[in-house]
Amino acid sequence: MRQAVSAKGATEEASGIKPLSGGKTAGSRVRASDWQGTDWMHAALDAATDAIAVMDADLRLRFANRALGDWLGRPAPSLQGLLLSDFLPAPLARDLIEGDRQVLDTGVSLEEERLIELKGQRRWISLKRNPLMHQGRRIGVMVVAHDVTARHDSESALRDSLELQERFFAQGVAGIAYLDRAFNFIRVNEAYARYGQRQPGDYVGRNHFELYPHRENQALFQRVIRTGEPYLEHARPFRHPDQPERGITYWDIGLQPVHDNSGEVSGLVMTLADVTEQHQSTLEKALILGSITDLVCFFAAPDMRVTWSNAAYGRQFSRAPEALVGQYCHQLIQHRDQPCAGCPVIETFATGQPSESRQTLADGRECLVRSFPAYAEEQGQRRLTGVVEVARDMTDLARAERNFRTAFDENPSPMALLDAVSLCLIEANDALLSVLARTRSEVLGQTLISLGLETNGPLAQARAGRYIAPNESFEVRLRLAEGSHFIGEAKVRRMTTSSGEVLLLIIHDVTDARRLMEALEHRANHDSLTGIPNRDSLLKVIRQLKHRRHRDSAPSALIMLDVDHFKTINDRFGHPEGDRVLRAVVDSLNAGLRTTDRIARWGGEEFLILLPDTDTQGALQLAERLRARLLKTGFPAVGQVTASFGVAMDDNDLDEQTWIDRADEALYAAKAAGRNQVHLWRRQSN
Repeated sequence: MRQAVSAKGATEEASGIKPLSGGKTAGSRVRASDWQGTDWMHAALDAATDAIAVMDADLRLRFANRALGDWLGRPAPSLQGLLLSDFLPAPLARDLIEGDRQVLDTGVSLEEERLIELKGQRRWISLKRNPLMHQGRRIGVMVVAHDVTARHDSESALRDSLELQERFFAQGVAGIAYLDRAFNFIRVNEAYARYGQRQPGDYVGRNHFELYPHRENQALFQRVIRTGEPYLEHARPFRHPDQPERGITYWDIGLQPVHDNSGEVSGLVMTLADVTEQHQSTLEKALILGSITDLVCFFAAPDMRVTWSNAAYGRQFSRAPEALVGQYCHQLIQHRDQPCAGCPVIETFATGQPSESRQTLADGRECLVRSFPAYAEEQGQRRLTGVVEVARDMTDLARAERNFRTAFDENPSPMALLDAVSLCLIEANDALLSVLARTRSEVLGQTLISLGLETNGPLAQARAGRYIAPNESFEVRLRLAEGSHFIGEAKVRRMTTSSGEVLLLIIHDVTDARRLMEALEHRANHDSLTGIPNRDSLLKVIRQLKHRRHRDSAPSALIMLDVDHFKTINDRFGHPEGDRVLRAVVDSLNAGLRTTDRIARWGGEEFLILLPDTDTQGALQLAERLRARLLKTGFPAVGQVTASFGVAMDDNDLDEQTWIDRADEALYAAKAAGRNQVHLWRRQSN
C-alpha cells in the first residue's frame, strides 16, 4: 500500500515516527533499530513528486526519494549515509545544515524559501523541515522540498505589470481609474480627477455608481467583470448627476479587465478621454494629442511610412494629418530618398529602446527628435507594434546654446560646466585651463577637489540636492607652478540645457584684491617699524587666552620690557639710528622666544610678550634669557643696549587690563632697582 506523506511527517500509528511540536530534547544517541521496519514508508515517500529527505540525529541521509535524486542528477540510493556537505556546495550545505540542526535541537518545524542552483538552473525551492520522534525521542529531521519557481516567476511578472501600470498612471494624459470587482475606486490619476473636478484622494474607497449612478453603465461594467472581455466605445454620452451645469459630455471610454494569478477577474481599469469639443480623428481623440504643439507621428514599420500623425505634424506641411498617412518621413521633412543619418526611429525599431538625436531640417531649423517603442501584450508576450516619434523645434534653444558657448569659451573668467550628480567637469573654458595649466582632456571627468580647487562645501550641497542661492559664493585657492597662489571667488548656478541639468561654475579672479586686503589687514594689526604685531592685535590674543582660562587651569604670564635709556640714544644718535636699534632689539627678542609666545610693540620702546602655558619659574627664566641675549647683542653705532623686564602671572579672576598693569608695575620696579633687571610682580611689591 502506498500512502502520500505530508510535510508534517510520517503517520505515527503506522510507523512510530511523528513530527515533534516542542518540549523534549533529542536525548540519547539514535540507535540503528530506530530506523528499521519502515519499508512501507520507503515506497510511499519514493512515489512522492516533492523531493523528500529523512536525516538521522547526525544529519546523515537515511532516505532520499527519487524526486530528490532527479533534482540532484544522481541515483537516490547513492545519497544514503551522506551529509549534505558531501554532495552540495559548501555555502549552501552549511546554511541547510544550520536549519536542520535548529529543527533537531528545538523540536520546532521550520519553513523557508531559497534560490538554489539545480542542474545548472537557478530554481526557487520551498523547504519544510519537521522533527521526527520515536518512542518519545527526537531521532531526526524530515525535509520536504517543493519547486515554487513558477510562483516566483508569476509574482515577478505581476511586479512588472504593476510597474507598467504605475508608469501608465503617472504618464497617461487620459483619465485612468482602477476599480475592484465591486466597482470601488482603488486609485485614479490626476487627469481622471480633473475630469470629475475633484482631487484624486476624493475617489479612493468610494463606489463608482454611488458617485455616478447609471443603470446602463453599471450593467456594462458587470459584463466586463463576468466575461473578462474588454470594452471600448467612442463618444459615449454622459451626464454628471452632481454637476448638471456641465450638460451632456462625450467620452471615449475603455474598460480593461484585470486578472489575478488564478485567472479570475479581480477588477478593471477604466480609461476616459473627453471628446466633447473635438472633431479630430478617432486615434487622435483617443490619445488626446490634438492640442500638443510637438510634432507627433506613429510608424508601424521601419520603412518610415507615416501611419498616423497629430494635427501639429500636419500643420508643419499645411496638410491634414490623414493626408500624410503612407508618406515617407524623410521625403516630407528632408526631401531625401533615404532615411536620415542617425534616425532615432530606426534605432528604436532595431533595439526596442527609446532613442533621440538632433536633426537639421531642410529649411535650416533644428529639432530634437525622440522615439519611443510601442508594445502590445499578445498571449503573454510583449510585441513591438511600432514607434512613436516626438519632434520639438529647438532652433531658438540651439541658437541660445551657441551664444552661450561663445560667451563661455571667450570669457576671461575661469568657467566650467559640471555634471549635476557626480560634480565632475564636463566642459571647461580656456581661462580655467590656463589657470590650471592643464589641457582639456586632463581636466574633463575630474572634480574640483581632485584638481586641487575646492576647499569648502557649497558643491557638496549640490551633491545632496540642496538649492544653491544665485548669490552664494565660496573661495577656491590653487598653488600655481611658479609657487604663487591663485585665489578665486566662485559661484555655482543650476542650468537646464537640452541635454539635462548641469551646474555652471564661474570663478572671478580676486587674487590681487585678496592680497591687497591681506596687506591692509596686516598693516592694521602690525607695527610698521618692527613688523611685529601691534597693541590691538596682541590684546585680541590675550582676550582669547583669558576666555580659554575659564575652561582650563593652565598658567600664563606677561612680560613687559622697556629699552633702557632709549631717549638718550635718540637724542645722541638721532631717530633713524634709534629705529635701527628697535628693529635689532626685536630681532634679538624673536630669536629667544618659543613658537607659542606672542610679542607686540606696546608703544615707543616698550614691548609686551605673552607666554601661554607657562608657570612662574618658566616665565622668569625666559625673561632672564632674553635680557642676557640682548646684553650680548652688538650695537656698533651706539654701544651696549639693555632692557628692563617686568613679569606678571595670570589669575583666573583677573581681567586683562589688570594683568597688563601688573606687568607694567613690575617693569617700573626693575627700572627703579637700577635697570637691566627682571622683576616679578608680587602683592608686597605693590
